[in-house]
Amino acid sequence: MMAMANEDTSRRKNLNSPILRGSEKNSIESNTGLEKWKVQRRRTFLAFCLIISINGLECGIALPTLFTYLKENLKTPHLNIWYGLIASSYFITSNIGCLTVSRYADQTKNIRLVLIATCLFVSLGNLIYATSKYAFVLLIGRLMQGFGDSLVSTLSGETMRIYRKEEVVPKISTFMTAFFVSYIISPILITICGPVNFELYAGVRLEDDNFPFIIVGFLWLLGSVLSYFVVCDLSKNNSLVQNECDIQDGRRRGETESEIQSNVEQANDKMLPLRKLIFNRDLAFIYSITFVVNYFSGVFNAIYVPIIANRFYEIALKYVGMIYTMNAVFFSLTMYLVTKLNYFNNEIYFIVFGSSAMVIALQAMTMSVIMTQFHLFGILMLITFAICTGVGWSVEQVLLTALSGKFVPLNMQSYAAGVRRTVGNTAHIIGEFLAPNLQDCMAEHCLVISVVYFGFIGYAIIYRRRFTTAKMIGYRT
Repeated sequence: MMAMANEDTSRRKNLNSPILRGSEKNSIESNTGLEKWKVQRRRTFLAFCLIISINGLECGIALPTLFTYLKENLKTPHLNIWYGLIASSYFITSNIGCLTVSRYADQTKNIRLVLIATCLFVSLGNLIYATSKYAFVLLIGRLMQGFGDSLVSTLSGETMRIYRKEEVVPKISTFMTAFFVSYIISPILITICGPVNFELYAGVRLEDDNFPFIIVGFLWLLGSVLSYFVVCDLSKNNSLVQNECDIQDGRRRGETESEIQSNVEQANDKMLPLRKLIFNRDLAFIYSITFVVNYFSGVFNAIYVPIIANRFYEIALKYVGMIYTMNAVFFSLTMYLVTKLNYFNNEIYFIVFGSSAMVIALQAMTMSVIMTQFHLFGILMLITFAICTGVGWSVEQVLLTALSGKFVPLNMQSYAAGVRRTVGNTAHIIGEFLAPNLQDCMAEHCLVISVVYFGFIGYAIIYRRRFTTAKMIGYRT
């Protein structure tokens, strides 16, 4: 009897807690409020996907047109120096944005303001880039474009805040698919703009290497308008409604009132200092994989494939494009499957699968380099590389984002994603600097990265329980 009385007293105490009491008092017409909030969430997420697809389009057309823009249009002296500066400048300002814009977004939850300001700023950067007469002005425009890339971390962090744990992986997958699909189809825009050739004003000609950025700049402007009319600050202005949603879902699952209160308090945790993000053992493992995945993308996929195809097998450029198309097809198919699977708390196993696919891809590239006397076999190995890369890269892009989100509070999701993206951008910069100097030892390079991947796979298998049974704090449960 005494135990029952204590349990009843404890339950009444939890029901009178500030969070639950405030939620009950503010839940008049709660069903209507929740439905309205969910409609706003759906529209906001759709706007996120549309805006991030603009960023993917911009990324996809930048590097293929940059060299021609500098050489043919601007007739820039010291071509290689300017090409390197402008190509790397994007990642530099992206890193700055990931560590500042995402921090501001986490602290204030002013996602709508961040989107409007960033879209306008990047739109202006694209117009400057497209109408430059000098290389240093082109550099300024490219630096401004880089801030748009910080939206990937800001918006993915907000997505993880406003969706529940079982919804996060499908939503992040959809979000990343919007980015990469537009990135993959971006060469179509260059083709469409092929006939463009006219003088805008003295010394500035619009051609297929700069006119696409006029279009992209206009799309960024539309993105700011879309943000103004559609995006809502869901995790700022609707915290009571969001807490009510958590409470109702918890009761539907049969949780006790103390468990519900703990989950709601956890969703409103304070921010952690940067050192706890960097020196967290599990996050350090995730950041290490992120670095290698992006290094792999920037070196082996983007640089070595065209070199091998041209130098060893004399494959025409249009057929190299078909290899990348195959890569994109398997990437998209895997992304689609990821949205259909529910594997919460088992992400580490799928990351092991993705890492294994990357090891196979590296071995296929090695065989393609050392077996050049067998022409058909070497080409088949390049195709195998493209397929395995598409599968492995897509799994790791989505699952690493979802897994890293578990180890930080909801109020730090954007900043934590920004730190991870900064790590990835740094890998791109280092890889694109080293790759041209390592062309004569590509097979050895593949071997070294394969060994690193084997290390990741071994660590993940040995310490898998840290990722599957640990108390996760980063999702609404």
